[in-house]
Formats: sequence, structure tokens, C-alpha cells
Amino acid sequence: MTSIFYPDCSSISGNSRWKATAVSPHNGSILRRDGTSAEDEFGYVYREHQSEFRYRLQAEDGSIIWERWQSPNEDSPHELIVADDGTVVARTHGFRPELIVIRRDGQITIRVAIESTDAPDDREGVDGEAVWVDTMQCTTAGNFWTSYSWPYFLSSPRGQLFVWRTSSGQRIVIDPVNGLLIPAEGVEYDGIADLLDTTERQETLNLLVRVCEKKPLLTHLLKDPGEEFDNAAMAELSRVSAAVIISGFHRVREAIPSLKNLEDLDWPSYSTSTTGMRGYSIEVQYLRPLIQHSLKLMDEVPARYPCYYFTSSAGRYPVKTIERRAQELRKLGPRMKPKDVLNAVGTPDYVHDYSVKSGRFYTWQETWEYDEFDGQEWVTTVLLWKEKMMISGSLVSVETVEASWKRSPDRLRDILQH
Repeated sequence: MTSIFYPDCSSISGNSRWKATAVSPHNGSILRRDGTSAEDEFGYVYREHQSEFRYRLQAEDGSIIWERWQSPNEDSPHELIVADDGTVVARTHGFRPELIVIRRDGQITIRVAIESTDAPDDREGVDGEAVWVDTMQCTTAGNFWTSYSWPYFLSSPRGQLFVWRTSSGQRIVIDPVNGLLIPAEGVEYDGIADLLDTTERQETLNLLVRVCEKKPLLTHLLKDPGEEFDNAAMAELSRVSAAVIISGFHRVREAIPSLKNLEDLDWPSYSTSTTGMRGYSIEVQYLRPLIQHSLKLMDEVPARYPCYYFTSSAGRYPVKTIERRAQELRKLGPRMKPKDVLNAVGTPDYVHDYSVKSGRFYTWQETWEYDEFDGQEWVTTVLLWKEKMMISGSLVSVETVEASWKRSPDRLRDILQH
């Protein structure tokens, strides 16, 4: 059984008037609802699969406005969001994830089940409303769908709304007071679409500006990840990637200075194998690929800080910024060695690996992509590497093509899935 962890969670409204909490006796925070201790239970002993959460909304003076306990057929919470009027949205996580909307008077107005678009589009086994999202990753640790997403409240002509925007741009729009789900197609949604765009543009711009102000804090955190920082600062930093994506999606040119300010952050995300350079791994940056992608969507040329480092036991392979890279790219050709390529044109802007069936077996291929802008249009030079036994991959071809990422989300989707 894969472990799923449910720490206690809390959230404070933007105006600081309301605080929502969800705490579990299995975290040692409280006693169970019947007043007994949970210290002999699995969730308490191993601090995983915690349940029996107690939800509360408290006013600024600490008084309890309402209290409810997790029901037996309900997944445990992973996130709380509180509006300035005291409305609470709880996001549960597990194999039946939901959004649970609770008014300030303690009434649950709507529960929205979150389903995968890969699942049957029917209502069997779903109580109440449901939304099918294309960002769902179904794993043994639960169904994840909120990576790089952006939840928010806003005021509209019909009253307060709650929106959860996924990384793909899909919006879940809820009228929390009346407990209504507003479909993404129809006259009602069309009437608020511009307002949603404007709100997302402004909120993400504001957050990027604030994060730039806290850049020394973020730089220090990346160098010393064990140090603790206040929850408010960490909450903002956790949303910066989504803000970067949305700024590019909406072409928020006012965000360009902030994006360029954050581009030099050295923020390693993960390492993986590479077909092109045997004996090395690829260390992938977390924020730079997103920043550079958003800048390019607005026809801004990034500073070309590496999105990828080739690493070995000796450390990162040294790279430098290549002046007049477009000219050097035209000199590349098949059978070149990977180090010669890196020395000539630097690290790629985007790396994509995939397997191809060859006879009875599958072999790995890898493309390195370099984007260039001539002032009018973008083109991409694609280097194809194929797997060879015991040696670095062979550079098979070099091709310059139309920059497909300008019209297709495939590159961004691939970056986000890793």
C-alpha cells in the first residue's frame, strides 16, 4: 500500500478576518470526536492515511463560527481556501477527490467530484456535481490534478464566484453561495469569461511582483532548503510556477520584467537519464523552462540561462552563453559528438525523450531543441539522438522547423508532466 500523508492544514482569508483549519487526531493535534485518543491507531502511529479531520472556521478574535467533522465516505483534506466573506473551499485528496464548499453559516452548499477525462463520462458512483479534468494523474497515492493550478475567489455581477483554473487552462467555476456549478459552455460562462481573464492577469502579475520583492528570501531558501519560513511566504512561492504559466497564456506583457528578474534563479527540479550523452544525467530546472516558454510566447528572447545541465560525478558539464547562436546552429551536422554540440551552441532550450520499437525491442531517442527569433518569427532547430550500446548516442539529424510550441500546448504539457 502506498503511503498518503495528510498533515493538518489551515488558511487565512486575504483580509485576515477568517481562519479555516482542518486537524486530525491522527496528527496528535486533537482528541477524536468522542473524546478518546487516537494514539493506538494506524494513522497516529505511522502519521499517514490520517482521517477523522475536524474542520473549523474561526473569526479574527478566535471565536468559533462553525465546526464539522469529516464524514466516513469522504477523503481527507489537502488544502483549504478562505474568501474574505468567510466562505471556505476544502480540496480533498485520495481516490475520490472533491471540492467541498462551505458557507460562513456552516452549510455545505455544493460538493464537486473531480474525475479524470480518461474515466467514463457518466455519473455512476458520483453524488452531486462532477467535473472531468484533463490534468488528472491517477496513482497508487491518489488522484492528483492540481499541479500548477490557480484557485481564486472573485466578485462578479452575479455575486461571489470561486474558480479553480487547472494548468491546462480548464476552469471549474462555482457559485458558492447558491451552490451552483457554472458549465464552461453557455451564455452564463461567456458573460464572465472576460472578467475571469482580467482577474487572472492581474492576480498573477501581482504575485510575480511580490515574489520578485522576496527574491533574496527565495534564493536563500534554494541554498538552504532546511530552513523554515513563514507560511504566508511559502504559500506565495508555491504558486509562482502557476503565475508564470498564466502570464504567458494571457500574454501579460506587464509581467515581462518580473519574469526576466526571476530567470536566473538556480532551482533544480529533478534528474533523469540522457540518450545523447552517455555517462551523464540531465538535471532539469524547475522555473526556467516555464519562464522562458512564457517569454517566448510574448516574442521576448530569454537570457538563455540553462534549463538543463548535463551532470556526472564530477558535477555539471561547463556551459557558456553562445553569442550569435543561430549562426552556430547552422554549422551542426550528423555524427557530431555531444560535447562538441554543447561547446558550439550550449545547452538545449528543451529536451524530449521517447522510446521507439526496433525489432523485438524498444530503444530510446532524444531530441534537443533550440529556439531562435529573427524579430518576426520563431524557428526551432531539432537535434535527434539515437541510443547506441555502451557509447553516447549518435546525432542522427539536424533539422530547422516551424516553432510548433507557438500554436500547440504539447511542449508545455510535456514540461509539466515531468
